Amino acid sequence: MIFGILGTIKKEKSILKITKENSELGIKLQSMENDLQQHRDTLLELLKNHIYIMYKTIFGFAQDERISIYIYSSGKINMVERYSDNIDFARQGRRVYSSSEGCIGQALRNGVCYDANFPDPSNGQYVQYTMGKYSMSRDDVENLTMKSRSILALAVKYNCPSAPLGVIVFESVRHRGLDKDKIQFEFQKEEARLVTFLEAIKKLGFDLEYSRSEGL
Repeated sequence: MIFGILGTIKKEKSILKITKENSELGIKLQSMENDLQQHRDTLLELLKNHIYIMYKTIFGFAQDERISIYIYSSGKINMVERYSDNIDFARQGRRVYSSSEGCIGQALRNGVCYDANFPDPSNGQYVQYTMGKYSMSRDDVENLTMKSRSILALAVKYNCPSAPLGVIVFESVRHRGLDKDKIQFEFQKEEARLVTFLEAIKKLGFDLEYSRSEGL
């Protein structure tokens, strides 16, 4: 009987020890997750500031333009950040795209997608044109936060041996409203820096689920 009591006490102490260790491990893991989230937030804020500098200083864009950055992850293209002086155009809209649709998908596959011939959205042809040329549904086209008439999408892949890390998209609501040659020239100077941002974001665990949960 005594041995049985001692055995029970020993077992209870072991359970308490494991419970304490699990609790301490949980606290450490939560602290690590908090640190990771802080690093993500800081990195995304730095990227947002860099896009703003590109928008204002490098390209001299205004109310009619927008710059968006997407990351390629798990076979999907995820919105990371965007900027426009126009608050309506700056709204996030869709956050996840298939790699087979839109100018974004074409740039991912071909390196570049340029179209300055979108019809005037007010004449009814815009939806049909975009659906037919870019494999988008009617609902997706009608719900675009910015119905651009000029788009230049470029794959971000500086010295990347495999698939591009992401896509940067320049848009304007003006017909032929983008200086394609200037943008591509300046982009070559910025691409390595953008690759650094996207690689760091990926290492910090930015993926499809993160983009959904954080509303990016």
